[in-house]
Amino acid sequence: MYSFSINQNPSFTSRSPKIRDAQWVCQKVRSLPHISSTYLTPNVQDLANKNATLYKRLFENYPFGCSFANTQDELKLAKISTWHRHLVDRIAKARETWHVETNDDYRRVGNILNQFKHDGVGNCGEDAYLATTILKLNGIENACVAKIKIDKSWIDHVVSVFNTDGSAFDGKVSKNTIIIDPWVGAADFAQNMFLKYKSIYKKFFIGIRANSEIKLRKFDYVLFTKDELTVLQKKHKFLIYSNNNRDFMQKATPTSK
Repeated sequence: MYSFSINQNPSFTSRSPKIRDAQWVCQKVRSLPHISSTYLTPNVQDLANKNATLYKRLFENYPFGCSFANTQDELKLAKISTWHRHLVDRIAKARETWHVETNDDYRRVGNILNQFKHDGVGNCGEDAYLATTILKLNGIENACVAKIKIDKSWIDHVVSVFNTDGSAFDGKVSKNTIIIDPWVGAADFAQNMFLKYKSIYKKFFIGIRANSEIKLRKFDYVLFTKDELTVLQKKHKFLIYSNNNRDFMQKATPTSK
């Protein structure tokens, strides 16, 4: 009655080398242990809606806590809901402690990795920034963080975006635009991701419909100097793509006979 499951380890398969490598970036971010309060929000909210009477009695007059639980059902609901509230506060405090919103992109890499390591929390902002950083460490210079607009509203969600032809992303989605969204656990060409947002991941986007219009806007460039990139590549080798058969985002090189 009160349990919910979350797929934290989706499989990544694609015939396109570029999409496979984008999925590798997505998986790399998700492999770093951290939990997201916003990812869990739809599940917790659905639980509250299905048990509206209990939830109202427990929390209506207690914005910073809850009433005493009298039954096992009330106790379970109270535990899950208060745990989620504490998780929201925990992320806010962790972000303040590690200064993840600093304008210094070079320092922010270590700050986010430390937040994941020591506090084990992070939302879409940390995920999108780290995915963009991994792309840049592997030679994708035009990667950036982008914000999402659904119909007429810019929502509180960001992703990593780049164009496979090397052009700068200017907000216009083309056949070359790839979105990496570790928060939902997917990476694909933008138009495919839009379809997934409207179907597989629609519970995360309130009001989204099958005919909703989705747009992107560049939100953060994520800039490093050449020296900073060199240091980061040496310091965080686990973020560097390694494949003897082909380069990152490239097809396999035919072997000579």
